[in-house]
Amino acid sequence: GRLWEAGIALALFFAHGGVPLDHWKGRNVLELGCGSGTVGLTVAMLGANVTCTDVPEVRPVFEASCEANAQVLACSGAGSIVFQPLDWHDAAALPDSHRSINTIVASDVVFNLKQAEAFTACIGRLMSAAAGDGESIDVWIAHKHRHDDVDAAFVSALEGIGLEGEEMEVSGVLPPTLIHPRLSIWRLAKQRSASAEKRGERK
Repeated sequence: GRLWEAGIALALFFAHGGVPLDHWKGRNVLELGCGSGTVGLTVAMLGANVTCTDVPEVRPVFEASCEANAQVLACSGAGSIVFQPLDWHDAAALPDSHRSINTIVASDVVFNLKQAEAFTACIGRLMSAAAGDGESIDVWIAHKHRHDDVDAAFVSALEGIGLEGEEMEVSGVLPPTLIHPRLSIWRLAKQRSASAEKRGERK
């Protein structure tokens, strides 16, 4: 399968310490639109338990990638990785592991307005399920900017499901060939409610 620039960037960002490497140990991660699983494999090698999701026809490519990296995944300290089909457009579909996840990762998954809507709706369902169990979810997205109208709709949709965050600084982490203004890495989380902020101020 083809390795997309944004997926390589996000995988290298994690592997090169853009997040402390021990952050991933034991975390339950869901990758949306995994393709060959580059990002999922990276965080699994750092100790995460990863469920990679995509449309069913991607499974052979994903499994070939896992087989090619089997020796590294078998090393002490590595986590686990599995594949599960998931269609964002199916409002009833959630991966089997959805109630245990605490991190979502995705790279280059939004090319048009329809994808922006379906992707954010899927994240919204996952966050709602996690909130019911008292969990919060971190969301990491590597996004390649192609069309201004799609970018605007994507950001608006993310805000619409209550996500806010920051664009990560990548200089010194990524190689120069992957640093340019049309490729962003975002770290997002659920917006804090006013009542939550007041509780935090009183502590």
